[in-house]
Amino acid sequence: MASHFGIATLGAGTRTNSSFIVPASAPTSAIAIIHLDVENDVTPTPPSGYTQLQNIDHTAQPVDQWIWWKRLGAGEGGTTHTVTHASTWTNGALVVVQDVSASVNPTVSAPAQGTSTTYTANSVTPIGNNAYIGYFGNSFQDMGTLMSPPAGTTPTFTEQYESANNVYVADGTLATAGATGTKAPSAGSSVDWMASLVVVEDVATTGDPFPAGYGRPRRRTRSFVSPRRQTVRR
Repeated sequence: MASHFGIATLGAGTRTNSSFIVPASAPTSAIAIIHLDVENDVTPTPPSGYTQLQNIDHTAQPVDQWIWWKRLGAGEGGTTHTVTHASTWTNGALVVVQDVSASVNPTVSAPAQGTSTTYTANSVTPIGNNAYIGYFGNSFQDMGTLMSPPAGTTPTFTEQYESANNVYVADGTLATAGATGTKAPSAGSSVDWMASLVVVEDVATTGDPFPAGYGRPRRRTRSFVSPRRQTVRR
């Protein structure tokens, strides 16, 4: 089943560039997910090989949520992955997910943001069983230390990182494919927040090359026209 392997965290602070050390012995072809809180509307550049999953630009504050992913190559455990950006306040985490699908890429919930004590991510629906579901939340103001994982069993979440500043990460494995429903940690402080759920499919999931709504290709049929019979006059 697709599951949490390890995490590297980056405490809140003002810096030029944000670096993470990939957890040691991270498996080849595992999925690495970088979640970064970036303030002052600075635009970051992900490390080589990463693809953007999410960018939420908060409408009320100069803060963004950025999420990127990549498949790890051989020997990348213990190496440094650096997001480059101008000097600004950042806070983040790099999560490694193991036993993942080789053919289905990670997906993400619709963007969610607000100002409240609950930081609610929109629902996602994996296509296969035993999918990894990651909750990634961040805020402009300090969250405080009152957070706890989203409730429920779709999936059962385990807290992986609570910075007390701007970033919260929890994750779990959803045994049976289906909608997760919206997810939010228990109330902390009232803040300007952004939240996302990320799906990483299980190693046994290969996906449908013709998703619902797209239809399958129509079989082409060849028509055959009999040649006209010629008569020869004698």
